[in-house]
Amino acid sequence: MPSVSRPSKKQAVRGIMWTYASYYSGKIMIFLSTIILARLLSQDDFGVAGYAIVIISTLKVLSNLGVGQALIYHKEEEGAADTAFWLGLAISLILFLITWFAAPLIGSFFDDPRAIPVTRALIFSFPLTSLGYVQDMLLRKKLSFKRKFIPDLSRSLAKGFFSIIFALLGYGAWSLIYGQLIGTALASIAYWIIVPWKPSFNFNPRLARIFLGFGANIVAVNALSVLLDNADYLAVGRYLGAASLGVYTLAFRIPDMLIMQFNALIGKVLFPFYAKIRDDNDGLKRSFLYTTKYISLITFPIGFGIALVSAPLILTVFGEKWVEAIPVMRSLAIYSVIISLVYNAGDVYKAQGRPE
Repeated sequence: MPSVSRPSKKQAVRGIMWTYASYYSGKIMIFLSTIILARLLSQDDFGVAGYAIVIISTLKVLSNLGVGQALIYHKEEEGAADTAFWLGLAISLILFLITWFAAPLIGSFFDDPRAIPVTRALIFSFPLTSLGYVQDMLLRKKLSFKRKFIPDLSRSLAKGFFSIIFALLGYGAWSLIYGQLIGTALASIAYWIIVPWKPSFNFNPRLARIFLGFGANIVAVNALSVLLDNADYLAVGRYLGAASLGVYTLAFRIPDMLIMQFNALIGKVLFPFYAKIRDDNDGLKRSFLYTTKYISLITFPIGFGIALVSAPLILTVFGEKWVEAIPVMRSLAIYSVIISLVYNAGDVYKAQGRPE
């Protein structure tokens, strides 16, 4: 990135390293817990929980309507963080109520009434997340990714630990749901402890309109992306049932953790970094090509490596009852490699204030 000053470049590199460290420290624990859960739970259990997880993942793009990213882009202004907090909380509560009452339709879509209660339970993650959302965005805006380590790690550790505890107690699919909720709650608590900023009863309608205007374009783009990302889960759950969705979900764990989430993590750092150099078009171009080159140097070997060793990996790590996941994991690994080439392109446009 020739046009980027050395301090900014160092900030970006440090941000990527801390984001990577916090995510993968937790993911190692979650992966270990997944190995245990794969032996404690059935394919059907994973599939039933998968109904709720895929719906919440699809709706997650609407949970704050891009308010957090608007806050990152918007210049410092008094009351901006307070407005973003109350606006985000209100949006998450409205989405919570809509999803709660729409849960029977979700059950009908999957042709499985078990999808109704798990979806209604997991939708509590939206208001829980919104309580620490602005604190998270403020840290990203300042490129203070080192301070995000504890909240991110707390979420992952709690999710894995409590999911195993509930699975041992015989809660089946619900063990995955409870683990998710507890992890989300603990992460929000950690953000309140770590970030000195606390919301005050200050709401600026003008800023709210600005945030929603910026966020609406981001949501429109991200919604299409999320829908495409989750279309496969929705189709498998709808037409093949819970057990097949469980197999598909488990098969995607490793490619998602090592490739897809790696790209997502890079994007969390690149967006605020790109926003700081948004007036330098040539610098943005060079920065994007630079990061894409080095991302591909990581994702290509990992993806093709997973594809080559998928059979012994599945049988050794998860057990013979998951043998059906072998060809699925092989295909998803190659798919993830291809996606990695363009995964972060949208961050350049968002950084320029052109999310549309």
